[in-house]
Amino acid sequence: MRKQRALGHLCRHIKACCHCSLHESTAQALCGEGNADASLFFIAQAPGETEEKVGHMFMGPTGRVVDQLFQSVHLSREEVYMTNLIKCRLPGNRKPKMVEIESCGFYLDREIEIVKPRLLVPMGYCATRYLLERYGLTHTPAKEQIGRLYVSGSFLIYPVRHPSALLHNPSLREELFRDFERIPHLCGGALNLPDHISH
Repeated sequence: MRKQRALGHLCRHIKACCHCSLHESTAQALCGEGNADASLFFIAQAPGETEEKVGHMFMGPTGRVVDQLFQSVHLSREEVYMTNLIKCRLPGNRKPKMVEIESCGFYLDREIEIVKPRLLVPMGYCATRYLLERYGLTHTPAKEQIGRLYVSGSFLIYPVRHPSALLHNPSLREELFRDFERIPHLCGGALNLPDHISH
């Protein structure tokens, strides 16, 4: 209950945020959602048009891919925590600017601090880059970060491709589903796990 109250308080700040110009063009900022006690924590880049309209994470075609991924490893949305690096929709679904990342990064840091997950799963380049830089784990080339396991203090970081990548390139399906197969084991396992572990 304490975590839920803290997340609710943070959400009110996110909804009222005007630290960058994105608040001028968005219909609503999107807060994280899911289980406040989750050990598994997913981070996407930013809300899309459907997410902004509905007010929930992973809706529309991307949401259907996410649901398939979750079902493939026997997970439900209610078991995990999901959020975005950028809380407002990016015009034209462009990449976020540094000022936007700096403004929203505080909220993501606070969500992680409140939830205290076991495994962080950044989805896509921007969320991955933010987390690895935030925790001083940037020694790996960007093209080698996907599917690699990182250890940072009390939690693990396991970057995967963003599910929307499958909508543009269906050939990535096997890779993404294979990477997802490791998640339940990583979330509940010990630190002496298979290959590709970075400190």
